[in-house]
Amino acid sequence: MEIAQQAYVGFCQIFDLTLNKMIIIVGLISIGILARNLFSKAVMVLIKKFSQNNQGSLKEEYLVGLLQPISLTFVIGAFYLAGVVAELPLLFAIFYQNLLKTLITFAFFWGVFSVIKPLSHITKKAKKGDINDEMRTLLSKLLEIIVVILGVLSIMEVWGVDVAAFLAGLGILGMAIGFAAQDTIKNFFGCLALLMDKTFQKGHWIKTSLVEGTVEHIGFRTTAIRQFDKALVHIPNAKLADTAVINFAKRTNRRVRWTIGLTYNTPSDALERITKRIRDYLEHHPGIETDPKKVTTLINLDQFSDSSIDLFCYFFTRTINWKEYMDIKEECVLAIKRIVEEEGSSFAFPTKSIHIESVNMNEEYPQHILNKGVQKKSPQKT
Repeated sequence: MEIAQQAYVGFCQIFDLTLNKMIIIVGLISIGILARNLFSKAVMVLIKKFSQNNQGSLKEEYLVGLLQPISLTFVIGAFYLAGVVAELPLLFAIFYQNLLKTLITFAFFWGVFSVIKPLSHITKKAKKGDINDEMRTLLSKLLEIIVVILGVLSIMEVWGVDVAAFLAGLGILGMAIGFAAQDTIKNFFGCLALLMDKTFQKGHWIKTSLVEGTVEHIGFRTTAIRQFDKALVHIPNAKLADTAVINFAKRTNRRVRWTIGLTYNTPSDALERITKRIRDYLEHHPGIETDPKKVTTLINLDQFSDSSIDLFCYFFTRTINWKEYMDIKEECVLAIKRIVEEEGSSFAFPTKSIHIESVNMNEEYPQHILNKGVQKKSPQKT
């Protein structure tokens, strides 16, 4: 009953505000909103100039996102002064103060939340290579989640909620959820392992016992891989973390391995010239890596096969790009064919020669055996 009476008296006092107080309150709120708008416009002009001078080192939308929580403080300050002028009763004053504290807490954590992405963008430019984009994105998301949780807990504390007891209750609930979500937790830590080890990144071509394709997205639970038939496969991170992964994107060079069969009627001096000319061609090709400190290059006559004398070619291209790699291979194929033709040789293909010795049928087989079974026919009468 006493609380209801205080509330009734409070409402009466609010509606009994003098005209001067109402004008002052409306004026303060209007000034706060006007100051917020003027501040936002002025800062927006500075942001555009700053972005132009720094050639987009910070994205404009990031700075605009940071501007909104800062400008909100003008409105909060105006409402605070309006509450002081209104001289609210105790019950409403406490509620009003808690509401303002909630807005201040919200603005603060909103500002911290808005700073995370610009800081991530700055570190990406300043320390390129120290941390990959996927790890940076993961840390950014984790920080955002932590900021949101801290913000909610801080607002709960403003309204008198026992945060410690609340967290203890969540701990018991979290244990139950943890048992039910073991696979999800395992996949999350698998994601951390993949990113910290830099096993692969977005856009890399990888191959595992499960799938082969291009990485499109690394999530908290699964990794999306686009196969070469354009099908999208989602693999749990825990499985990727526990299996062998071949990352073709991290190759320093691409290998070419050929066995070229030359005909047996090729003279030995022609074979020497062909081998030497191919070596010289590869050494002077701008797309072929021949530095012995980096790669092994082998152009040697290898063996006598059934139908050919084999020339073994083993070398590496400088590029790892598939299209450029295929173009270089095509150039080498044409060049090697010209060299072989110019040296008067040709490429062998599987052949078999059958030698038949002449046989004297009369000596090998007696006449009576050859004549066996032959019946003489009497001439027909006409």
